Amino acid sequence: MGDTMGEESSFNAASAAQVVYIMGFAGAGKSTLAKEFSEFLRDLGYRVAIANLDPGAEILPYKPDYDVRSMVRLVDIMRRENLGPNGGLIRATEIIVERISEVIDYLQRLARLNDWLLVDTTGQLELFAFRELGERIVTMLELPSVGIYLVDASMFSKPSDVVMTQLISLAIQYRLGINVITIVNKIDSERIPVRVLMEEFFFKPEDFKQRISSSDLGVLADLAYDLIDSITRYLPPTRVITISALKRTGFDDLYSILHETFCTCGDMT
Repeated sequence: MGDTMGEESSFNAASAAQVVYIMGFAGAGKSTLAKEFSEFLRDLGYRVAIANLDPGAEILPYKPDYDVRSMVRLVDIMRRENLGPNGGLIRATEIIVERISEVIDYLQRLARLNDWLLVDTTGQLELFAFRELGERIVTMLELPSVGIYLVDASMFSKPSDVVMTQLISLAIQYRLGINVITIVNKIDSERIPVRVLMEEFFFKPEDFKQRISSSDLGVLADLAYDLIDSITRYLPPTRVITISALKRTGFDDLYSILHETFCTCGDMT
């Protein structure tokens, strides 16, 4: 923990940090993004704190200002309760929820003392986004918040992968009740022009449907069509942000879209 955690204060949400929840499947690069983007923000003159909410993290590339592993560690739970990795992670998450007020207290203190609070969430997306943990933290923290759904560029091998990605992003947004931005990471290793496909999905949906119809989806093409219409109805068109967290490329665009999303008058197009 940082030394500032012991300071007495009354929490004032109006003067607190902007909170960014970094979410994604295992291996998406969440912790790397937390480290590199925090340094990017500090270079701009901001005060930045990072909270680690992954009890299963073995090594982190940054020194967290709050580390949930001080409360519960996966390896300890597995040994103590004779659980495997998956069961251990679920049980560790339950323990965090049971002591959620302690977590919220630390996060509120960090938010009071900083301009940005980056929350590095669990390695498994579902444990934060689709179980009780994420919803409780977002609701109880009551701060201006944006979610990043970080996606590995290697996940895109065909047009239908774009549909799946945006469907998950919409589901996270619905579950947590905050704006969620899809960010494509590891763009230096992409296999197909991800930016082209995603921009076509948002701004030229009929052209994107033609791509779907020429793919090998067969009878599932109709389902894809319906999903495209539903997703674009509820997710506003947005410029596509592609980054390499490791190389810090695309961070200007990431900062810009986060700023616009936090601003109620921002136009994400």
